[in-house]
Amino acid sequence: MRSHVGLAGIKEASSISCLITIWPGRSADPSPKSFSTRPAFDWLFGSHSGASAGRINLAARRGRSLVGMAVVDPEGVEIGYVSGEEPNVLVLGEGSGGRMRLGRRFLRGVADRITLSGPVSEIFIGLNVIDSDGEFVGTLRDTMEADDVLDSLIIEDEQGEMVTVLLEDVRSIDEWVELSVAGDALYEKG
Repeated sequence: MRSHVGLAGIKEASSISCLITIWPGRSADPSPKSFSTRPAFDWLFGSHSGASAGRINLAARRGRSLVGMAVVDPEGVEIGYVSGEEPNVLVLGEGSGGRMRLGRRFLRGVADRITLSGPVSEIFIGLNVIDSDGEFVGTLRDTMEADDVLDSLIIEDEQGEMVTVLLEDVRSIDEWVELSVAGDALYEKG
């Protein structure tokens, strides 16, 4: 038996003796070998979530973009506005801090604005802080707000001294706080 696969411009695999039928969604045969009816794949096709069979439920958000939306904590303190989206972070711009990356792990909900999982005065506390050279600076101990806008972070350095860092000097907040300035520059601004 000769296949017509080569005529369609598809390169034939030498190790496969016949073509395999792939059914999108539910299969024509409800046998236990069908991917859409196997219990191991129920989570993938949403069998227990009320979604119709054959439709894949992914964790990725689909729909409108978050660009332009305000990012605020539950108390109304503004962090900035979304200027871009990346898989695990939101890129914030147009705020008191210029351009900064914020880890999605701090987000709780999206409606007319993006809400953080807690007050900024609590959720960032205890994060380690590194400078632009990757050197440890200290630990984030407090935040300062001005007119309901996050303005700066207060860091306790290795000697126990409190250093104020403006939000414009923060490159990212995720598993740690990364600054866009060298550690020595923090003391020169003081």
